[in-house]
Amino acid sequence: MLVDDVTDFAFHQLDYCQLALSTVHGQVLNVVSFWAHCASVGIDPVSASDTTLKQFRDAELKLVLANPASKGDERIARGTVNQKLLCVYGWFLWLRKTKRIADHAVGPNGTQIDCGIGVGSSGNRRSTRTYPALFRVTTAGDRGLRKHLLSDQDRDDVLDAIMTSEQSVYVRQRNALLLDIGLETGLRRGSINSFQVDQFKRSLIGPNTGATVLIRPIRQKFNRGITYELPTSILLRICDFIDGPRSQLLVGKQVTRPPQGLFLSARDCTPLEDRSITTIFSKLMRSIGAQKGTSFHALRIRFVNVQILLELMERLALGLDTSAASVAAAVAIKVGHRNPRSLEPYVLVAQDRLGCQISSRDEARLRKAEAQLAEQARAIADLRAENERLRTAYEAKSRSEAEEQSRQASPAL
Repeated sequence: MLVDDVTDFAFHQLDYCQLALSTVHGQVLNVVSFWAHCASVGIDPVSASDTTLKQFRDAELKLVLANPASKGDERIARGTVNQKLLCVYGWFLWLRKTKRIADHAVGPNGTQIDCGIGVGSSGNRRSTRTYPALFRVTTAGDRGLRKHLLSDQDRDDVLDAIMTSEQSVYVRQRNALLLDIGLETGLRRGSINSFQVDQFKRSLIGPNTGATVLIRPIRQKFNRGITYELPTSILLRICDFIDGPRSQLLVGKQVTRPPQGLFLSARDCTPLEDRSITTIFSKLMRSIGAQKGTSFHALRIRFVNVQILLELMERLALGLDTSAASVAAAVAIKVGHRNPRSLEPYVLVAQDRLGCQISSRDEARLRKAEAQLAEQARAIADLRAENERLRTAYEAKSRSEAEEQSRQASPAL
């Protein structure tokens, strides 16, 4: 009976729910895993209870964490197990809807399996109130907080790993530029990789140009079409990259019709793929000892945290509202984040780093935070001065390398 039931269930998902074959295959495997668990404890699957589901949940968590492909993060593993449980819940609801099990087997209000949705519901509310056996997991924002947060030393170590690698001058300069754009703008990988050569011209810098210029990445999440601020120093570096290493690569490869994409593969001069950037930075992050799974997105996380800290400091100095919701809303605009609430956990962590939970209505805490602000401002000023010194030295070294490469490539007169 069970084999026939799950076969019918699979066809139902294909025909009526319009799910892809690969998705249905995964759902069937999850239901089969539940059967195997029930068999191991001597329970008929259709007679399972909430206790059975929780036992299955706990057993699956151990299996997921033991899998060599697991990143070892229990929060991520719990999310994976929850997806399996949702398939099992969906199977039981379908069994009841098709009258293959009794009405009291699954549903709300004291049934054999407690489920907070009706039989006809789509069941998209994936909470522990709707599906009590699910693990309570953190939000996407909370998971991001626990990823490797790049320190200043991490940043320097990554740059050092890039510049001391045995790769070509072009690859070193390209990867260093990707690193700095990520750190200075917080743009997503795909947006940075969508930059086109004709978007960057020295003529964009005039007598009245300030510290930043405006840039609109061609590709953006949700196709939002947002214009971002790009540091003027980064614009100049991009122009130097286009005229120097990138141009020399195209000449060396004898490319007569180069693509418009700013970042190219050193092998065949085709536009660099997004996944290649992930691979490059995953290796770099591992080389400095970052935890497994840290890659290019860590640059955006660092940028967000820096912007939150700066926003808090400015608001404290002006006596403005420093609530998590208010700060998150302001920073979300800067980083092109559609859901400000997902940034609120980051704000709470930043408040903790300042030594207190900050509230505009709490005068005693505000005075303490203002004292810390002055100390932090002095430290930031020193860091910026040191950063500018290092950047100037780095740019001078880069120009020297490019000029030397150009002289070697030029034919002797």
